[in-house]
Amino acid sequence: MNRYTAVVSGSMSSERSRSIRHSSLQNRAEATSNTLYHERSRKKVIHGRVGRALRVKTAIRRSRFMTTDTFRTEMDRMGFVRDSRMSFLHCTLPSPDPRRLDIARHFLDTRRPVCPRPTISLAATTGLIDAIKTAEGDPDQVLRAVGLDRADLSRPDGFMACADFARILEEAARVTGDDCFGLHFGEQYQPKNIGPFIYVVLNSPTIAAAFDNTIRYLKVHNAAAEVSLAFEGPRAYLRQSFIGLAVESTRQQAEYGLVVALNTIRMMVGSRWAPLEVQFAHRTPRQTSEHARVFGAPVSFAAPTNAMVFDREFVERQVPAADDRLYPIMRRYLDQVLQEMPREAAALASVRRAVGEAMREGDPKLADVARKIALSPRTLQRRLKDQGLDFKGLVDDTRRRFSLSYLKDAQHSLTEIAYLLGYSEVSAFNRAFKRWTGSTPVSYRRSGS
Repeated sequence: MNRYTAVVSGSMSSERSRSIRHSSLQNRAEATSNTLYHERSRKKVIHGRVGRALRVKTAIRRSRFMTTDTFRTEMDRMGFVRDSRMSFLHCTLPSPDPRRLDIARHFLDTRRPVCPRPTISLAATTGLIDAIKTAEGDPDQVLRAVGLDRADLSRPDGFMACADFARILEEAARVTGDDCFGLHFGEQYQPKNIGPFIYVVLNSPTIAAAFDNTIRYLKVHNAAAEVSLAFEGPRAYLRQSFIGLAVESTRQQAEYGLVVALNTIRMMVGSRWAPLEVQFAHRTPRQTSEHARVFGAPVSFAAPTNAMVFDREFVERQVPAADDRLYPIMRRYLDQVLQEMPREAAALASVRRAVGEAMREGDPKLADVARKIALSPRTLQRRLKDQGLDFKGLVDDTRRRFSLSYLKDAQHSLTEIAYLLGYSEVSAFNRAFKRWTGSTPVSYRRSGS
């Protein structure tokens, strides 16, 4: 072999070596790529299976509360193929409960007229400035403490936040030194100042109709106040509560409200009428003699709710001065007002729906609800605060609304209702319902309230 041949042979050997190494590297790269592809594919399959398994688990957990057709639709929507035995991937549909609960009832009807931040008619403040002056207080000082001035109360057909009205009464009691300011202001308040709502009540044919109209139309005047009528044995309870008020105390407003209710009833049946008993939810004040004088009846405190108590037969009493011509006209007017009231804000409605969903899984947590509507817990808290609400109060109000709806259906046992409301025990539901309404769920259902 000459020198030239050796060089050529060496070059060819080097070229083959490089080619072999390149081919080896390419094969290794392809192998690695294939491995990564298969690994990614495997992970996708695993994630898909896990996600599908979780969806199946969720669907089966909810199936107790679905009709069979609804369950089939849900499973078909998720892409599962069923066989003749209604089996999905070896997951068999549990036997439906004949008393199944419709899960759709867990969502509030957002068409119901409610205000995101409850308001009260400025008619409630008629005479308030003079009442503060009479009690030797400075009205401007009271209003400034709440961030208002006299101009804010000057519109006769206007509204203000219920929370601000409650704060004004509390501040007036502090500035004037009159611990019973709300009681005294309500005593001298003329109910007819309220307007159309009170004329429907005063011209109702019976006391029962007057209470029904109060329950139906009160939100036209005060969106934060709710009234209910319950019967326990020979006694009837006209109960009052406040919803969505983010204030420290509602004592003055509660006393003001019950005194106005007392004056309204006396306008219908006579000035000497008095209830059997009056109950307040707040603690016993320093002096209670004024309460007994104003109501003309025993007054108790630290009760489950604010209430006036009277004989059951009193509810069927006729209203002698009722105007049967004015009555239907005013009812039609208020029905129209209810139709035109603002609907619940979409954002707040979505939070309520998320709370309803979270209740199916137990006690609703702020973080869980915030995650369902793609917000941080802090942002959700801030948005609720902007509307005069807090998360705890919203959950409590949502549970209260659902409980009243569920109890109307006799097929729902208390255990089922407690489960749907997110309570771990029926006793916890009983205590909460007693706090909301002043009666137990059994008594409430039996009375047909």
